[in-house]
Amino acid sequence: YNLAQIYEKEGDQAAALRLFRKAFAITERSAAERYVEPALREYISKISAKLGEDERQPEPLRRFAAGIGCMERRKWDCAVAEFRAASVDEHHDEVAPWLGLVHLERGRVHLRAGHDAAAIVDLSEASTLRPHGALAYVERGVAWTRVGRFAKARSALEKFRINELPHGEYYRRAIESKDGADRAVALAAARAVLRHFPRDRLARETVELLSK
Repeated sequence: YNLAQIYEKEGDQAAALRLFRKAFAITERSAAERYVEPALREYISKISAKLGEDERQPEPLRRFAAGIGCMERRKWDCAVAEFRAASVDEHHDEVAPWLGLVHLERGRVHLRAGHDAAAIVDLSEASTLRPHGALAYVERGVAWTRVGRFAKARSALEKFRINELPHGEYYRRAIESKDGADRAVALAAARAVLRHFPRDRLARETVELLSK
């Protein structure tokens, strides 16, 4: 992260972007480092805006930059296509967390629209690409519960409970959210958790708060 900042200040944007992506991949695996993720996303977005139109840059970097632009416009199909094109050879591990984020967001769109089968496909891909992220597991658990696949739902929700660090963060954000759709999904998630883990205190408290 610090080395990437040096390259960015010296004007080597391509080297900075590669190092910021490496740092982002590390933070995805480490709960202790996630506090730097917002700053990393800001740096990556800023540099990608510069490199996206630079024909001198390698194709994978330009396609990655285009994917970031698609993400910011919430064009999820476009972002998937660009990140897949960028995820080649030595770039794969750096691009995977971003592709996982896009599958997560597209899966959440499907979930809110009631398209459970499509949501399961995207959320499964998200949890494969970002195995330490809690959101893909909880929302996949909701989708599996809706289609009556309770063993799969229980497995996904158990991983959510393990990976949600610090514990209760997902519920806390949902309770504080002004977005009715986010609160509705969190309520469905908490109810799904309680169905499979009746003694989960946080899920029970969340149901009580969000049901009011």
